[in-house]
Amino acid sequence: MSYTWTIENLQRVDDGSGGVEAASCRCTKTITVSGTDHTASSLICVPFDPDPTSESFIPYNNLTESVVWTWVNNQASIDKAWAELEVDTQLDKIENPPTSTSGVPW
Repeated sequence: MSYTWTIENLQRVDDGSGGVEAASCRCTKTITVSGTDHTASSLICVPFDPDPTSESFIPYNNLTESVVWTWVNNQASIDKAWAELEVDTQLDKIENPPTSTSGVPW
């Protein structure tokens, strides 16, 4: 199964410029165990530093999903591998549930 990445939300600066200061991105993966689908996900926040004086500035109303994905993928601080590992860890606990026993040692 593969990971599905979506941009769930954009946080904008409240200064009238329409600059986007963060994107909330979710990594999701679904597996089937014993005929039942199980989905796990991880949410990461990717920060930006909008500069309305820059020639490359794009106001919120003119953004496309493709543009924001380019910003996300160009951010050095984003760790997609960590989010994907988090999802796999959640799903591994479903596929291979930890076993435990109860009692007292005396």
